[in-house]
Amino acid sequence: MTIRMRYFLGLVMVVLALATTASCTTTTGVQAPATSPNGAATTPAPAGPSTTASPSAPAAPAASTKPVTVPEQPLSSVWAAWDILKNNFVEKQRLDPQALSQAAAADLVDYVKDPTLTVQTLPPPQAKPPRGMPKELKPVWDAWASIFENYHGAKPLDPKKLGEEAAYAFVKAVNDPHTEYIAPEQYSIDSQDFYGKYAGIGAEVQTQASRFLLNPMPGSPSEKAGLKPGDALLKIEDEVVNNWTTVQVVSRIRGSVGTAVHITVQRLGVTAPLVLTITRETIKLQSVFWNMTNDQFAYIRVSSFYDNTPDAFNIMLKQAIDQGARGVIIDLRNNPGGFLSTVVKMASQFMDNGLVLYEMDSNGKRTDWKLQSGGMALKMPLVVLVNQYSASGSEVLSGALQDAKRAGVVGMTTFGKGSVNLFNDLPDGGGLYYTYARWFTPITNRMIEGKGLDPDYQVIGSAGGRDGDAQLDKAIELMKAKVGATTP
Repeated sequence: MTIRMRYFLGLVMVVLALATTASCTTTTGVQAPATSPNGAATTPAPAGPSTTASPSAPAAPAASTKPVTVPEQPLSSVWAAWDILKNNFVEKQRLDPQALSQAAAADLVDYVKDPTLTVQTLPPPQAKPPRGMPKELKPVWDAWASIFENYHGAKPLDPKKLGEEAAYAFVKAVNDPHTEYIAPEQYSIDSQDFYGKYAGIGAEVQTQASRFLLNPMPGSPSEKAGLKPGDALLKIEDEVVNNWTTVQVVSRIRGSVGTAVHITVQRLGVTAPLVLTITRETIKLQSVFWNMTNDQFAYIRVSSFYDNTPDAFNIMLKQAIDQGARGVIIDLRNNPGGFLSTVVKMASQFMDNGLVLYEMDSNGKRTDWKLQSGGMALKMPLVVLVNQYSASGSEVLSGALQDAKRAGVVGMTTFGKGSVNLFNDLPDGGGLYYTYARWFTPITNRMIEGKGLDPDYQVIGSAGGRDGDAQLDKAIELMKAKVGATTP
């Protein structure tokens, strides 16, 4: 099992794109009912496995005398997740293995949808626990084995999907908003996107009325092959995509560089479906965009902190300086975060002494993240834009600049994600994303988790709103005041 020792400071993003844009939605106090990675709605965990019969539950058939082979490997991700969490989770002292096990057991029973099986009536399993099973997680094994030994449902059990369901419910019961199990298909996609590139066709996918509409990137393999904006996806290879999820579509279209994928699309105004052959290429995710304002201020928008973001940011910052920028406005609105190393590199372009942040782990160990030398804009006037969807890495960068009085921060109170997270690969090909530490601003020692970061200048508004952009207008006003008598 591999630990991805890259510190992540972002919200987990379900990437709904095949190309340069990712969709990330955050909530502001109201949450939709939770669903598992396999689509099943989750329910609160009952008291746990028991042999006491419920009066209202259907009677369970007697256990079969015929030996049943109970698969063991699919639960290995549950065992691995527990080993990671009990040693490294930021609040490991509050973890209750019994409660986590009961949640997983209850969800397994609910997922198989066999009316003869309930948590209360599951008989003790005949199969012995496997070697390597943490003894404190025996209730998970008991429910798992008993289901396989006593299942009488219409469809055969799928051990792989059931194992994913167990891992999902187990980790969800930790009850930490930034800790979750990520199923293999989604984890494969996320693992590529966090590094700012992937192998694919370069097209965005959107859902509309149960259809998947594609939009090719300019100059992408999909555009070269003839894909047009609004083409509706019908098939990938010979598989009809009806009732597929977006994750399934993205996962199936992506592949290895140089290989071809055949898609069938329906184009508006064209009767017959079109079959396109598209050769996959490396697609780079763009996270930095810039332009020069009329007042000769460089406006740089950073949408996420990918692994390749610093290189793109440095190129654009140098372009702005070379073109005579009198100041820089960094727009972090709607930026959900990303890699901590990326944030440190970007902060180091504007400051060269001190810390970006420090973190405290579950053992009380402090780790300082120091600025790097050699920044190209150490004296450049600076303003930062944030809003309620600026999270984690965005809060680190704006907080460090604010603490050092290096930049004025304009906008609205930020999201409030003050956790440092790590990714772990799990045996089933999925991943565990979990909170490893809490981070604090370097000088004022602010802990952002659940609170957010207050801007220096509170301005209500949104980027590109119908009434203009009051936050950007304020940033330009401040910048004019900063540069004052400076000659353009």
